[in-house]
Amino acid sequence: MMSVPMTAAAQNVVAKEVISPRTGQVVYTIPLPSSWQVSRNPNSQYFVTGPNGLTISHSVKNEYFFGSNMGGFAQNSRREYLAPMSAGQYFQQILKPYIQSQGHKFLRSYPLPESVTFQEKHSASMPNTGHRRSFQAIGSDWQTGPGETSMVSAVLTYVQGQAGTTWDTQFTQMEVPSSQFEAAKKAVRYGVANAVIGRDHQGIMNGKLNAFNRENKRKEDTRARQEDIRHQGEMGAIAARGKATRDAGSANSDILDSNMESFRKIQAMKDGGQAKSVRNIRGETIISDPTSGRRYTAPSGSRYNWVNENGELIRSDNPNYNPNTDNNVNQNDYKQYEPED
Repeated sequence: MMSVPMTAAAQNVVAKEVISPRTGQVVYTIPLPSSWQVSRNPNSQYFVTGPNGLTISHSVKNEYFFGSNMGGFAQNSRREYLAPMSAGQYFQQILKPYIQSQGHKFLRSYPLPESVTFQEKHSASMPNTGHRRSFQAIGSDWQTGPGETSMVSAVLTYVQGQAGTTWDTQFTQMEVPSSQFEAAKKAVRYGVANAVIGRDHQGIMNGKLNAFNRENKRKEDTRARQEDIRHQGEMGAIAARGKATRDAGSANSDILDSNMESFRKIQAMKDGGQAKSVRNIRGETIISDPTSGRRYTAPSGSRYNWVNENGELIRSDNPNYNPNTDNNVNQNDYKQYEPED
């Protein structure tokens, strides 16, 4: 585990719980100074507040895609088409110029291995989707005003699939009086390095996925039985029409048999995993709402998929992100869709 030394001023730490608004369970616990307060309201102005005006913002996420699956990319207008960059490249080419354009003075940048370790621990606790997942992180210090210094951390997540790479950046800013900046920064890095993933929350999310897969299999079996009953009924009706319509009945029967055979082949593909293999080749997956039964084909590679009534899709790998609490998109009622594959 990453070890980040702490100053004497930051030694008095306690475990702070970060609660999921969806499950009510602890997503993770993080040791922070006892005087710091972690908000449980996703709509609050800041994620963490502390003495003398210390603030830590909620994460801001940018999403990108690069690969051959432009059809999947077109389904998700929120994800910009951009080749993956390393954390250092992204900082130099995009993040640093943007922050400087706000009038802030750049002081220094540095790697954040403890943030990478935390993301790897969180990823290891989730179901294996078969995609290659990796992380990078970079921190930077800025003079943001008279007597004010900020730390901006950026965590980059890369998910590589057969059709391309989906990747995103999550930014968090800590602002504090310059006289307390170094101590506060060490406290934050110590907390991230020693954060503990909440097993109950992960168990609930994984349990929901397994329950959904079982329910989906039950629905498929029911649909197959209903199709068999319908087919037999139509065949009986054709046979009852008599000799006068035998030729037409025979033709209709052949058509129905062909349709039924196609249906059974489709079912066999589903049962044998062939349809799933085709979707994997295309870089796609099926997502569903267990409540309404609605299903969509979406680009694969993200753990969390949110869809509103207009069919607009938001994808995320952040278990704490909820578009209904995102001030940029919460005018729409998004529901979480679970992957079937």
